[in-house]
Amino acid sequence: TRLQVAIASYVLQTVSNIWQTAIEDLIQNLSIDTLGNRVPPNKIIFALIELLTIIPEEFTSLHMPHHEKGVARSYLIKSINRVFAVIETILQQDAKSPSTSSSSAIASSSSSSSSSSIPAGATCASTTIVTTSADIIDMQQFAIRCFANWSQYLGDLVLGDVHEHMLDLIISK
Repeated sequence: TRLQVAIASYVLQTVSNIWQTAIEDLIQNLSIDTLGNRVPPNKIIFALIELLTIIPEEFTSLHMPHHEKGVARSYLIKSINRVFAVIETILQQDAKSPSTSSSSAIASSSSSSSSSSIPAGATCASTTIVTTSADIIDMQQFAIRCFANWSQYLGDLVLGDVHEHMLDLIISK
C-alpha cells in the first residue's frame, strides 16, 4: 500500500498544475480493457478501487498550501461522478453466479454512456472472467469503503441523485 499512498499523494500534489486529468487517467489506464491480457481482471479491479479509496484519505492528511489544497478538493469533487461510476459497476456484479461472472471495466469516454446502468462520462466493457463469490463480495466491500471515503473526507458535498442512487445500491447489497 505504500505505492498506492505515494501515487495518491502525487495525484493530489499535481492536479493543480501538472496532471489535471489524474482520476480519469487512472480509471482509464487501470481497466480490464487496457490491462486485461497481462493482469488478471480481479487484480486490476482491486488495484483501482484500493487506489481510489486511498486518495480521499490522503487528501485529509496531506500538508500542502491552502490554495493548492482547495484546487485539489475542487478537482476531487469534479471527479466524484467518475469514481461513483466505477463503484456502481462493482456493486452491480452478481455474486450469486460466481463461476463465470461478467466483470465490467470502466474506460474513459468523452461522450455519454450507451449503457443505462453506468452514468454519463463512463462506458462499460464487459469481459467474462472466472471469479469466486468471495472475490466479488470482497470487491464490493472495497467499493463500499471507497464510496464512504469519497463521501466523508472531502468536506461538505452537495448530495444529489447520484449519491442517493449509490446509497440504494449499497443498501441492497
